[in-house]
Amino acid sequence: MKKLLTILTFTFSLLAQYEWSAPVQLSELGNSPVTYYIIPSISVDKLGTIHAFWIKLIEDEPYEWHSQIEYRKSNDNGISWSVVENLTPEYLTERIYDLKSVCDSQNNIHLVYLRGTEYNKVMYKKFDGTSWTEPYVVHDYAVTNLEIGIDYSDRLYATWFSAYSSNVYFAFLDSVWSSPQPVSSSGQYTIRDITFDKDNNLYSVGRSTGSTARPFLLKYSRIDEQWTLFEEIYDPGETSAGNAITVSGSDTIYVNISIGPYMDDNMNYIVKKHKNDSVWSVPEYVNENTDTSSRKLFIDNDNNLHLYGIYFGENIELIYSTNSSNTWTHDLINQSNGYFDATYDRIDNFYVAYSNQSTVYFQSKKIEVGIENDDEWIIDNFTLGQNYPNPFNNSTTIQFLLKNSSDINLTIYNSKGESVKNLISDKLSKGNYSYTFSADNLNSGIYYYQLNINGRVKDTKKMLHLK
Repeated sequence: MKKLLTILTFTFSLLAQYEWSAPVQLSELGNSPVTYYIIPSISVDKLGTIHAFWIKLIEDEPYEWHSQIEYRKSNDNGISWSVVENLTPEYLTERIYDLKSVCDSQNNIHLVYLRGTEYNKVMYKKFDGTSWTEPYVVHDYAVTNLEIGIDYSDRLYATWFSAYSSNVYFAFLDSVWSSPQPVSSSGQYTIRDITFDKDNNLYSVGRSTGSTARPFLLKYSRIDEQWTLFEEIYDPGETSAGNAITVSGSDTIYVNISIGPYMDDNMNYIVKKHKNDSVWSVPEYVNENTDTSSRKLFIDNDNNLHLYGIYFGENIELIYSTNSSNTWTHDLINQSNGYFDATYDRIDNFYVAYSNQSTVYFQSKKIEVGIENDDEWIIDNFTLGQNYPNPFNNSTTIQFLLKNSSDINLTIYNSKGESVKNLISDKLSKGNYSYTFSADNLNSGIYYYQLNINGRVKDTKKMLHLK
């Protein structure tokens, strides 16, 4: 059955949607049935650099395949991209079955993927701004359901279904990877998505296994360093699952659940609760006939909830949906065939990479939220100006405007994403502010200054230092 990539946005306030950018082709054109481009992954770092990955699947002999992971990046919001880079030239006979990527606060890129022949190994590579590490084996046995996430202290987690014990396993990376361990001793759960609260507790959503599948919330406590919660979310009396999860800054947990026996024959809902509550909200209907295996939830800076998923329909289209006043509408974006990934940069830019098997494409969209007034939108509670002078020699001035009292961090980064100076870290009243950055002891080159308001990155700008 044909599929539509649907991006569904449930809004709690008025929402102005700008247009999606034109599609940018990232991969070469495939040569079906010999070469396919599948399973894209997309991430964005704190400097606004977009990182795109995908699997190139190559048939060497009839029914004999091997895979490569290809990579490109963009420093200008997806307008231009680096040349295609093969990150796994060492794999000449093995296939890669899944991949996920994420960026940490220091702009390192973490890539986790499944590769193998009889069993899939869980593999890991890291990019520090200069080079990629050698591949590292996290676990020897996996099959499907690879998920990764990174908390606010830059601890990386990975979960996967293990073929060796028919159980879900997990591991985390601080300076080194922990030993893989089962999520539960019973092996009664799958995991489809993970997220974190501001205390760095991990929340995951999935389903119970067996004949009575139900959506479940699972929690890993950072203080206890163990899984402490296995909570059934909702029992509709029939087969159901949890598919995507996110946590707001006020600790409200949002979960996407599906009710129905098959991947493409289900009803799609949103439920929510505060993390300390015991009762979930009544499920709110979204749509039906959507792929349960690939959904993502995001909360933007104004607490609007965005749901990404694949819709099964008569035409192959990539579409965008928004809900204002409880009405779901759809806008055509572009064509796709079911492989997609999406990410959000915390300053209300959304990025999507998708594949129709023969080609990988990229598109982006800016979402602004505010109050409508005489056809104009009041969209931001701040303005970050361009430094002056730019380029600069010894010092430059950075100005910003606050429309509300806020907790402010203004930090300077070098081109590797390393923090070189914190100009301000304080609670400021509304008003205009000006700070001088002195670069006397720094080398010439490109630097970035980043404004963080109330714990969230709001804007990043580039400047050039010339001695």
